[in-house]
Amino acid sequence: FRPRFRDLRLAPPLMGDTDMVRALAGVLMERWRKLLGQTVVLVGHGTAHPGNLVYPALQGVLSLAGRGDILVGAIEGWPGLEELLPGLERQGAERVILAPLLLTAGTHVREDTLVSLIWNSPELSLFIDLGTNGELVFGNNEFLMSCACSAGPAFEGGDISCGMRATDGAIEACTIDRDTLEPTLTVVGGEAPAGICGSGIIDIIAELFRAGAINGKGKFIRENPRIHHDEHGMGSYVIARREDTGSIKDVVINEVDIDNFIRAKGAIFSATQTMLASLGFDASAIEQVYVAGGIGSGINMKNAVTIGMFPDIPLDHFHYISNSSQAGAYAMLMSTEARTKVFDLARSMTYLELSNEPRYMDEFVAACFLPHTDASLFPSVALD
Repeated sequence: FRPRFRDLRLAPPLMGDTDMVRALAGVLMERWRKLLGQTVVLVGHGTAHPGNLVYPALQGVLSLAGRGDILVGAIEGWPGLEELLPGLERQGAERVILAPLLLTAGTHVREDTLVSLIWNSPELSLFIDLGTNGELVFGNNEFLMSCACSAGPAFEGGDISCGMRATDGAIEACTIDRDTLEPTLTVVGGEAPAGICGSGIIDIIAELFRAGAINGKGKFIRENPRIHHDEHGMGSYVIARREDTGSIKDVVINEVDIDNFIRAKGAIFSATQTMLASLGFDASAIEQVYVAGGIGSGINMKNAVTIGMFPDIPLDHFHYISNSSQAGAYAMLMSTEARTKVFDLARSMTYLELSNEPRYMDEFVAACFLPHTDASLFPSVALD
């Protein structure tokens, strides 16, 4: 990647030495003061990666500090539930508090795959989990291949000036009049708009592009009372004015926001293309697409195709299944059969390391455009 970047720097891992682990332990002991009859279980994600060692290291520091009332465990790593139960019994705790401690990336794509049921169908299906780490699985009841891409936090509202998670006040859907550029908004909870969540960002960018307000690079090319330019020439679109929302500032989306989101959607589409090509397929082979992620109550699939995030295939092939990893984790807790199936799926899945694929970076660069530098991949957008 060196020719593509002016500067490459590697930072040390966040919890990579004992000083950091001791500092974290100090914060946790301050947060969870010792109370008679109470045990706190800090629940980590867990991973097969060596980074999982931070959990037992943290437990060791807490134990040496005399805080046996704080236990550290991991859902998918060591120490797991089986290792924690004896400690809980020894404590004789009357009250157990479960608190999240998410230090490492896990493998919840297994739970996603369980819920999507693509492993139980002869149809060639694509599963996509939209998040900071975009995770994809392609296959059917005969084979499964997975890959992961770094999409960044834009799908969850991160790196977006007025971005937010899909909670009350988030704009989750939007249409824009092509002539006047006046927006019509759907807001989570029916409240005044306070920001934009992932599904709303998809709609806004697609609608601005469809109306000719932005070009393929995400730059504003129309004049309108809702389109402003700052002293540096950067354009922005006012989605909701502060006098209408009772806020201290307008809800806007600017060119930097759009560029960040274009890179996020480009990561998803280029991962899809690379994985399909590695198997000798193209997008026409996909019979069903299952999309997950907590980015809103639903995704306008037509708009997602318009911006080049998903392949241009018939819209009735797409299905939004919301937070599938949560549903899968619940199934694992409630059913031994589901838990066994999840681990069977993990063992049967072939993982594609995108960084080892020579074509991936070229695919990514080509996808950082609306909808794509190769317009032939999106014939329906040209007709829209």
